[in-house]
Amino acid sequence: MFDLASIAVVDTSILHLKGPDDELLYSVEGEGVRHPVQAVLYGPGSKQYNTAQSARQSKAIARLQKKGSATASTGEQNADQVDFLTAITVRFENLVYSKAPGATGEALHRAIYADPTVGFIGEQVAKHTGDWANFTKGSATS
Repeated sequence: MFDLASIAVVDTSILHLKGPDDELLYSVEGEGVRHPVQAVLYGPGSKQYNTAQSARQSKAIARLQKKGSATASTGEQNADQVDFLTAITVRFENLVYSKAPGATGEALHRAIYADPTVGFIGEQVAKHTGDWANFTKGSATS
């Protein structure tokens, strides 16, 4: 018999981020030592991801009850996406964000995802977390 648990996914995955030119991003220190700029993310099999997904669905239901339609405005959709991506981000590695000086943790995540000038980061995160294969036991990095 096949044990389905043998292919269960892990909670988190690491995404090596790319710039808007689709080139991998690196932080360079000292004598040219390069460190990959990464996001550690909760995946669809994790409690955190499912809690964030439930929160997003609850907002849609609340809109339906309030406005008679679950359709969100562009601003509401963007805010919902920022909330969701913030909730599923464990951390960024080898990254600072001068537009949010001193921000760490959730505040940093929110600042990055809310800034449309670096919207390519959120798009990568959403795409990565939408693929179960990125959370298999053999995919520690992506």
